[in-house]
Amino acid sequence: MALSTCYEIGQVNMASITSATDGILLDCTATSYIFSEYHLFSSYQPLTNNEYIKVGGCNHVPIAGIGSVTLTMILSNSTSKLTLTNTLHIPNLDADFISLKVLHCKSALV
Repeated sequence: MALSTCYEIGQVNMASITSATDGILLDCTATSYIFSEYHLFSSYQPLTNNEYIKVGGCNHVPIAGIGSVTLTMILSNSTSKLTLTNTLHIPNLDADFISLKVLHCKSALV
């Protein structure tokens, strides 16, 4: 898998997420972590200045807030917590997005 910055991912580790989400998509092109489910946020700040993101090249979708989402990952021999900071809360989306691009820029192994 190659990211848009032309870096290749050299290792893939599989993990399951223990939460009541409908689905989390791993996205190479997303520039932010985006979650639609408010209950997943461990810290949260509502936004009131009418900020939007562009989805699908043309649709403007309002951002309700920003915060941190902490997920419990089930690994092969243990569990681990993953905290995604600066996560956008966009309740109008049907899925949650983890940006592989942001993880890669933070030097995370994906």
